[in-house]
Amino acid sequence: MELTKPQVGTIQIVGKDIAKLTPHTRRQLASEIQIVFQDPAAAVDPRLPIADVVGEPLLAQGVSREKRNRRVAELLDLVGLDSTMLDRYPHEFSGGQRQRIGIARGLATDPKVLVLDEPVSALDVSIQAGVINLLQDLRDQLGLSLIFVAHDLAVVRQIADEVAVMYLGQIVEYGHIAEVFENPKHPYTQALMSAAPIPDPTIERTRERVLLDGDLPSPAEQIDGCRFRTRCPLYKILGEPQRALCDAKDPELIDHDGDLVACHHVDRNTLVVG
Repeated sequence: MELTKPQVGTIQIVGKDIAKLTPHTRRQLASEIQIVFQDPAAAVDPRLPIADVVGEPLLAQGVSREKRNRRVAELLDLVGLDSTMLDRYPHEFSGGQRQRIGIARGLATDPKVLVLDEPVSALDVSIQAGVINLLQDLRDQLGLSLIFVAHDLAVVRQIADEVAVMYLGQIVEYGHIAEVFENPKHPYTQALMSAAPIPDPTIERTRERVLLDGDLPSPAEQIDGCRFRTRCPLYKILGEPQRALCDAKDPELIDHDGDLVACHHVDRNTLVVG
């Protein structure tokens, strides 16, 4: 989204390095990738009626006012809001309605990819369900690809097809949602899954937990070797030769039975949860 510049490496979208785009190709790409922010109240200008809020991306793309107004009315209907609300201001809507406004704005340019930054974390649970159902319907109806950023594993499991688990800014496991949730391979993923509540009280009382010791290191610090080893339960039971590898080299994502896992000793992870 270019809200901040990358410090190292490159970011490519459909084979294009975003650091080398011309102004024309950058504007074109911006119409294909849009974002919905976490806080629906802070993400909009409170001084503007929602007709202008939702139509703002179209204004940036040079769309005429007549076409903007027509498109905004379509978008409000698409997200379950009444088009008669166009003249109202953001403070006149509930949190769930404001997030629907944010989704409508994200869809204004008919993007191919919609980035959602924890879009339901600020909402009540009952309202969350409605927004998630809306996103699923929009994904299927419009053929959208969703990049859904979240900490709530129950929400992730409900909406995602594939999941990437990140630790200190790097992906440590990536795969199909069912495989990652049912058979996590990285020690950090195993700890996350063991901490997620299960609605069955009998299983919840008897299941084994994977506990992580110590505080999360600062992402700003230089970390040599595996960045997870300071909290890794598997690292503690390894022999010196295996630990030496963890100390010296940060593992890369490698295919393990269909999942990508960044762990030198992934084949021994059953010792952590078994």
